[in-house]
Amino acid sequence: MARAHRIGQKNPVSIYRLVSKDTIEEEVLERARNKLMLEFITIQRGVTDKDAKEISDRIARAGHGVTEPTSSDDISQILKRRGQKMFEQSGNQKKLEELDIEAVLENAEEHKTEQPEGVAADGGEEFLKSFEYTDVKVDLDWDQIIPKDQLEIIKQEEKEKLDAKYLESVIEQNQPRKRKAPADDSREQRAAKKRARDAQAEAAAEVASEDESDPDCDPKRPLSEREVRNLIRAHEKFGSIETREEEVIKDARLIGRDVDLLKSTLADVVSTSHRLLKEEQDRVEALERESNKPLTKKDKKAVLFDYQGVKRLNAETIVERPIEMRMLKEITEAMPDWKNFRVPEASKPAHYTCPWGAREDGMLCVGIARHGYGAWVAIRDDPDLGMGDKFYLEEHRVDKKEERTKGDEKTAKSPGAVHLVRRANYLLSVLKDKQSN
Repeated sequence: MARAHRIGQKNPVSIYRLVSKDTIEEEVLERARNKLMLEFITIQRGVTDKDAKEISDRIARAGHGVTEPTSSDDISQILKRRGQKMFEQSGNQKKLEELDIEAVLENAEEHKTEQPEGVAADGGEEFLKSFEYTDVKVDLDWDQIIPKDQLEIIKQEEKEKLDAKYLESVIEQNQPRKRKAPADDSREQRAAKKRARDAQAEAAAEVASEDESDPDCDPKRPLSEREVRNLIRAHEKFGSIETREEEVIKDARLIGRDVDLLKSTLADVVSTSHRLLKEEQDRVEALERESNKPLTKKDKKAVLFDYQGVKRLNAETIVERPIEMRMLKEITEAMPDWKNFRVPEASKPAHYTCPWGAREDGMLCVGIARHGYGAWVAIRDDPDLGMGDKFYLEEHRVDKKEERTKGDEKTAKSPGAVHLVRRANYLLSVLKDKQSN
């Protein structure tokens, strides 16, 4: 409209605004028309606020709205009023294709703008002419407007959405109701569920191991990732398979598998660890030469690697564990009475909840030599060692920590598994230093 009336325009200008019948457009333009009429009357004649209110009231009494929709209810009412009729039309695509705008305008119904009842005319004929409109009837629905091939695709997509929504509602209705656990017990319940899953996984692994130990299976078949993990774990527990073959194979649940295959697998793991340790040693020496000073313990990194899907293996542990276990076995067996075994060079005291001294250090070493490194439960339950009241393995579980938080006792008793690992590593380092000297 602005371009049609640009400066310099001298010819008469006709503006056609196409509005879809019975839609929101018609409602909006009807409101705008009434609002413009009110605005023209009040501004052109300088009507006061009081007079404007009276005019507005008169227009409202005449049944013509002039205000904009100000709430969601107003907008909802307009949409319901106009949108409902959009799909009630009928006709065909051919009518739309053959539609001639000139012919339609010639034969169209003409509606003259009439003065609303109770409202005085103002502004003259020229002003009122700007609100004249022509009603053009085109009876078509969307099924006739949208191309047939696209319409079938749209309907199929809508049907799939409705089917999926219905299926989801049926599944949700048939699901058993879940009882919401109390907030205070959520952590304990999660821990209990985790233990149950671990126990289930362990049972499944035992069943799988029994299946794999079937005489019909080839004992020389390649080891699976789980079998490699169990074999390396048994190696870190007992040391070399050459010296403790039966215990390593039993603990790894690989009874019936080819022993040469197991030995070659471990030999490959150990050789990989040696190679990586050598590379790390060369790197450290190069850094020391560059900096002209020895690296601190903080600067040195643990050498971790993956092997056949088993993650984060410690190269130093794999190399050193057979040496430590062989040394420990030789030292303890060399004692006339193993009950008197002690490590007098262990000057670093252990500050635990229970009394812990040289005897406990000695029995811990004997227990590791007998049951394997990390077998804390077996060492605790061995009556010959007398360590039943010295281990607090259950104290550091998540559910026990929750109980301590609720009760008066806030600190867990020690030693737990973490403390035993640290003490065992310290005692082994002392014994290795003694042997090397």
